Amino acid sequence: MPPVVNAGTGYLDDKRALAPGDRLSFRIAEEEDEPTLVAVSSSGEIDFPYVGRVHSSGRTCKAVADDVRRLLEKSFYSKATVGLALETASTVPMGTYFVTGQVMKQGVQEIPRDREVTVAAAILEAGGFADFADRRRVRLIRAAPEGGTKRFTVDVKAVLERGDASKDRVIQPGDYIVVPERMFNF
Repeated sequence: MPPVVNAGTGYLDDKRALAPGDRLSFRIAEEEDEPTLVAVSSSGEIDFPYVGRVHSSGRTCKAVADDVRRLLEKSFYSKATVGLALETASTVPMGTYFVTGQVMKQGVQEIPRDREVTVAAAILEAGGFADFADRRRVRLIRAAPEGGTKRFTVDVKAVLERGDASKDRVIQPGDYIVVPERMFNF
């Protein structure tokens, strides 16, 4: 497919997954029209001219553009060149998690769409540990896909003081982080 010049920041990006709220520039090179702005809906679809709705959430610009090109070539063009570029990334958070126990600010926190949040980072975002926190036995509780829960223990002290990132875990939407109180507080 020949390149299409587009000012978007993610032209045919094959790495970043699209998400609801993302706004994109769409262009069919064979049409000499200006690019059209389209958006990923809350249902994860984009409504494209000529072809209708295409599932897009969790897929890359390149994958979606390939699908749109195939649909166009099936019904409207013998050969279509599709340009799709991310213009504005969604600011909608990826989800939330909950921090409770011996931290300065307990409660619900948002997982930003543009970066991963680990247990250690979540504790820091919750204002850090309270005075009597057990920093070595922080619990991460996650709903298991097969039902029930999975529990992990994270030694946040090792992560923060020794830089041992192998002891940390990435948070997923719906996770609970529980910081227990130390057994002895003297």
